[in-house]
Amino acid sequence: MPVQPNTPGVEAAIQAKCQGLQVAGATFFLPANVVIGKFKDVTDNVPCCEITLTDDESYRLTLGNGIAQGGKIADSELFLIELTLSLDDPIAVELQLAQIRDALSQAFHTSASLALPGVQYSGWQSDHGGVLKGQAGYADRNGQRWRVYRRKLYVRYDYSTIIVP
Repeated sequence: MPVQPNTPGVEAAIQAKCQGLQVAGATFFLPANVVIGKFKDVTDNVPCCEITLTDDESYRLTLGNGIAQGGKIADSELFLIELTLSLDDPIAVELQLAQIRDALSQAFHTSASLALPGVQYSGWQSDHGGVLKGQAGYADRNGQRWRVYRRKLYVRYDYSTIIVP
């Protein structure tokens, strides 16, 4: 069976990796606190991890003169992985942020294909100099201030489709 577009499968694979993150020998997130999408109210769900599609690009591969190479399609997507942590203990949250950042980095550096058919590469988005960037900061949501960490995961998968003349 040929590989088809599978964005929901990619999202589910990212979610499963985040649900299984180990920090200090224990699973960090409750499974229900790792969602595809955004919580309307994070108050009762921290620490949480929200996964959203931010950018994508899809094109049919061609030869130099523009002739299609069969139905070979290349899909590239960026997924934002956003962690939200409580500021109840502003000193402890910094250690927690450092530990979860390291666990997240390790989890996705060790998986080049998310164990999905057709995925050619998955890895942290880099700037044009090859630097892999995450972004720590603060967010105001639901009338409260939270500590957040954001990182974009780049996923590229290829598949074939039937071209109809």
